[in-house]
Amino acid sequence: MRSSVDGARGLMLGALTALALTGCATAVGRGDAALHAGRPDEAARYFEAALAADPARLDARVGLGIARVRTRAWDTAIATLDDVVAEAPGRADARLYLGLARLMHGDIPAAREQLLALRGLPIHTRIAAQLDRVLPILVSGLDPTVRDLVAAGLDDAYEWATEVDQERHRARVPLEPAWTIYWDHFHPSALYGPYRRALPSAP
Repeated sequence: MRSSVDGARGLMLGALTALALTGCATAVGRGDAALHAGRPDEAARYFEAALAADPARLDARVGLGIARVRTRAWDTAIATLDDVVAEAPGRADARLYLGLARLMHGDIPAAREQLLALRGLPIHTRIAAQLDRVLPILVSGLDPTVRDLVAAGLDDAYEWATEVDQERHRARVPLEPAWTIYWDHFHPSALYGPYRRALPSAP
């Protein structure tokens, strides 16, 4: 009798855990969609909801950091993404937006440090080329107009590369077994993915 009760409790706990994880994943997905649609305030609310369910969730922390950059909340973005980079230094998306937050906050040396580190990671060739153009001009006393153009250009390049990567992924979905799609979503490679993973890889 006791073993039956224990078994039932175990099943219930497993079901509740799965439900919580599903809700967290849904919140992150909606946050990504809102970011992609240009609604960073809405995206931030979704990522915060995901983090309320799972405070350690890295993709939600990256998404929240990006949302904070796009709402110009530099201090919050820096605090969020600093923690991510310390924990996962190979996260190219976190390095890019931490660099942009530092740049817009006026800390040119810190921004340059992050963007140089980003250049050493495997990233899309278009983003790499953009970095090669802007890194030489990131010096103290940078004109604010030029600074804003640099930040907007890198953000746009990332958005473009993300859209290309998403279209490539959607195109391959009907051709692949379900388990490979599941694996890509929950165990992405260092080069795959939109906001919550590394910068998209070159074709």
